[in-house]
Amino acid sequence: MWLTAANYTDDFDVTSSSNNATTNTSSSSISSGGYERFITVLQTSIVTVVSCAIVVTNIINLVVLASASGAMPWATRLFLINLSVSDLLVGVIACAPAVLPAATDRWTYLQ
Repeated sequence: MWLTAANYTDDFDVTSSSNNATTNTSSSSISSGGYERFITVLQTSIVTVVSCAIVVTNIINLVVLASASGAMPWATRLFLINLSVSDLLVGVIACAPAVLPAATDRWTYLQ
């Protein structure tokens, strides 16, 4: 669940008695417009940076592994290529489409 500050109000009533004096504090609220916008931008930025980092680093891994033919054994290189391809697919299929729901703060797929 995404963090949102929609309809956040903190209503409280504090009554303190000291020498027959009474202090009342009520209806203290936090403006949710700026805070909610900040959280949405922060979520979208984090999801976008992580998605791009996953895709870019795995492409770099594939390029390095393809050019390092004599530097490591064949089985090790094949295992690392397989791992990079699977991580790249996770970044493209799962992480990249998550940017839109983070930006709009609602799930838009398969409704």
